[in-house]
Amino acid sequence: RDLALPSIEATHGMTLTSPYASSSSPDAAWWDAMDAFMDKALNASFLVHFQLIAFETRGNDKATLANLTRQIERYKQHPALFAWYLADEPDGQGIDPSLLAPKYELIKQLDPHHPVSMVFCAGGASRYLKNLDLIMVDPYPIPGQSASAVIGPLSQVSRLGKPIMMVPQAFGGGENWARAPSAREERLMTYLGLLYGSVAIQYFVRSAPIGFPYAASAWSEIRTLAAETMELTAPLAAGKRLHVTTSSEDIVAGAWIDRDSSVVVLVANIAGRVSSSFNISVPDAPWSSTALVQSVFEGFEDIPFNATDGTISDSLRGFETRAYRISSPSRSDAFAGGNLVYNPSYEIRVNPAVPDGNYVTVADDDAATFFSDGRLSVDGLHSLRLHAPSTGNSLALSPYTLPVLEEGRSYTFSIWIRGSIGSEVVRFTFNAEIFPGSVQTDLRATTSWQQHSLHLVPGSMRACPYGCRGWLRYGLTTAGTVWLDAMSLQLSRTAALVI
Repeated sequence: RDLALPSIEATHGMTLTSPYASSSSPDAAWWDAMDAFMDKALNASFLVHFQLIAFETRGNDKATLANLTRQIERYKQHPALFAWYLADEPDGQGIDPSLLAPKYELIKQLDPHHPVSMVFCAGGASRYLKNLDLIMVDPYPIPGQSASAVIGPLSQVSRLGKPIMMVPQAFGGGENWARAPSAREERLMTYLGLLYGSVAIQYFVRSAPIGFPYAASAWSEIRTLAAETMELTAPLAAGKRLHVTTSSEDIVAGAWIDRDSSVVVLVANIAGRVSSSFNISVPDAPWSSTALVQSVFEGFEDIPFNATDGTISDSLRGFETRAYRISSPSRSDAFAGGNLVYNPSYEIRVNPAVPDGNYVTVADDDAATFFSDGRLSVDGLHSLRLHAPSTGNSLALSPYTLPVLEEGRSYTFSIWIRGSIGSEVVRFTFNAEIFPGSVQTDLRATTSWQQHSLHLVPGSMRACPYGCRGWLRYGLTTAGTVWLDAMSLQLSRTAALVI
């Protein structure tokens, strides 16, 4: 299951895995399996939180450190590596920091570029600060405490001056946990992790998506949260955090400035059985008197907003969360400015991180994905991120129906493309019944945004009785990741009637 997990969950927006497969004296089979896993994770665009916990209680003798060195040297340059996970709850196990110090120093000597992490359950992280770069915290409150009890541990580690990572409980039914968290409890714990500054979320599971955790509904909610977190990554990871005040002690809130100067606000109701009405004020936000508020993931709702003092008024049921975006009114992205392409800059989304306006043809490998990406764009706030795990294994997208075109007139098609490493190839195949003689073109990406343009001349509109359906199909022909933005099809400015 560990080997398959990245491919299974990539399409749901997950990007990180940490298999419990650590060994302090690995054999040949272990090396082969770990090599395969690292490569599989990379192909799925996953990062690996590499476990070294088999070394946590071992001494610092020559043989132990030699085995540790072999693992660091083997994988330190692997592009899927996220961090070295050195110790699992050393505070709860009573592991002396002096036992871990030589291992930490060795790892940093061999690989100064990746962080070293430990996870804590008993509030003892402060004793280990010299031997780690990333603090994980794993409060597992369900069912003995409220899901909001994670606030205490999160608040404690957030004051220690190092990046933190939340490990929400995603299991139950045995040992000291009579049940697993509900979907709403998973949601609350995750949002509280984000609100308290977590740089990553790593759920503790053993055999997802069924078995451990055993509730499909809760795991489905975690998948939804992964997509929501993807949508929120740009402001939370790189945006300036703003001061927020709330009218209710049941409401925890935070606000960040996004790349386009809009403000993203996260809200969580920590009262499990109480619906709360509230006002949230973000007094220092940089908006105009015409600013509007939308729910990021429930875009059909009108949210009361006072632009004079920056106050949002709303209500949430117990353990519910919400994300708002406060921004100035903007143009519609559908058929804008003479562009005939619907949702050309991938801004329209009614589901988290998934742009509307395309039919999608699946690939043989489930790790082939497409998402809207708020971190990079040419136009607007989002681009399309398209990933193929291997050559010939890309999803193919077919944009929404065009209006009827003018026969014999020249149209200009253009698209902006950027590659992860450069040299990725995106193939655009135009419907030959609509554009005779214009079959396909391969466009090669570079590591910076490049605009590509070509001219198309439609033939008889008998091919478009209900609008021009299936006019284009595009996808990667190579392995890799590309971003696309600002797709356009417009009448050419210098166009003349073609005889």
